[in-house]
Amino acid sequence: MSGPRSRQTVIPYSWGKGGEGWRLCDQQQLQVIEEVLPAGTAEDLHYHLKSMQVYYILSGRLRVELDGTTYQLASGDTIEISPGSRHLIANDTDASASLLVISSPSTRDDRIQADADQGG
Repeated sequence: MSGPRSRQTVIPYSWGKGGEGWRLCDQQQLQVIEEVLPAGTAEDLHYHLKSMQVYYILSGRLRVELDGTTYQLASGDTIEISPGSRHLIANDTDASASLLVISSPSTRDDRIQADADQGG
């Protein structure tokens, strides 16, 4: 799709346990997604073999687990996630939160559940 993109012009998708996302840029070398995590939602621990990611928190507070370390992020905070780093994002609060997920290259076909390779 050429031209401007927004939540109103792209098809949303569901992910994790209650999250919703909008692919604002969806190219092989660059992916930009706006995601919303309702209160009490989280994704599963996973990693990417090729993709580097940057999370930029737009609103709310989110917990990021990254290679065994827990970070509490708020609006305006960012965190880099290197390829191979096990990570998850969760909303432990009672309010919705949103973020941009910027990935290079795209995470399509590059997501491995962390428990799938070690049995737990």
